[in-house]
Amino acid sequence: MACCSPTDVRRLSLAAIVFLVVLRLSIGWQFLYEGLWKQHAAQGTDPWTAAGYLKNAKGPFRSTFRGMVDDPYDLDKLELDGAKVKSRWQEWQQLFEAHYPTLDAAQKAQLGKLVDASVVKLEELLRNPEWVGVVNEKYKGTVDYKRPGKIELYKAMVNKYEAKLKEVRQDFQQQHLDKLWADLEAERKQLTGPIDALTAELQSAGTKLLNLDQIRRGSSPQPSSKIDSVNTRTIWGLTILGFCLIVGLFSRAAAVGAAWMLLMFYLVVPPWPGVPEAPGPEHSFIVNKNFIEIMACLALACLPSGRWFGLDALIHRFVLRGKTD
Repeated sequence: MACCSPTDVRRLSLAAIVFLVVLRLSIGWQFLYEGLWKQHAAQGTDPWTAAGYLKNAKGPFRSTFRGMVDDPYDLDKLELDGAKVKSRWQEWQQLFEAHYPTLDAAQKAQLGKLVDASVVKLEELLRNPEWVGVVNEKYKGTVDYKRPGKIELYKAMVNKYEAKLKEVRQDFQQQHLDKLWADLEAERKQLTGPIDALTAELQSAGTKLLNLDQIRRGSSPQPSSKIDSVNTRTIWGLTILGFCLIVGLFSRAAAVGAAWMLLMFYLVVPPWPGVPEAPGPEHSFIVNKNFIEIMACLALACLPSGRWFGLDALIHRFVLRGKTD
């Protein structure tokens, strides 16, 4: 491509070159800042996660993106036997003991008691009649024999939402669906909140067992999950691609990678006909901010902007001398 050679700028004005480089730097800064912010937020008390965004996926790829989350509706936490919650606590206990190999017998025994106590609290919670329903012997044999509890009602709300989602065609249906989603999320948080609180309480109590030397080893790792891998890839992808775009290193490949990431973001809730709109004040049809940025990245991938201003110029001069685009 003769017009794209950095040594043949007769077909590109200086202003065009400057603004194309500024465009690359701007997209790179956005990616780098997002990656660094998410990395910092992931280590806080309320860690960032892509779970909420993926759970709210809509459109033809909804199942694919929601499948990246271990349990989109948190139904595993609401199993009446609490098996999966107990299993994660036991896995956390093993990771905790492995991370702090200097734990003595007394600390390990105390940690085991903390886990056992949490299991007892969980079982009491899951036996709550308000949650699991009440059997009324007076109406045995009739439809009123068992009054459904909150867990059963929540599962019915999930099924209703999934069914309504496939039927949305008109604005009023979308408004009803948005209201149903808000009610569903509120109910989910009300049910899973106490269970999450038990997990946080257990881990906090375990940390208090540590001595000063053990605390210096840092926090114990959490049990692995699908979303952890997604979060890690997202953070590193944003950070590395942003860095490469800013410094002009492998700028064309970085632009293609950035376009691919943006395409994934776009397809989670694509602004296509028949797809419910994403929550928020913005309204788009086919083209949204992600789509525009995808086009910008693909345009940059066709240009040697890293050789106009960036480390690609040094690589081409000293490593790939004599080669052309």
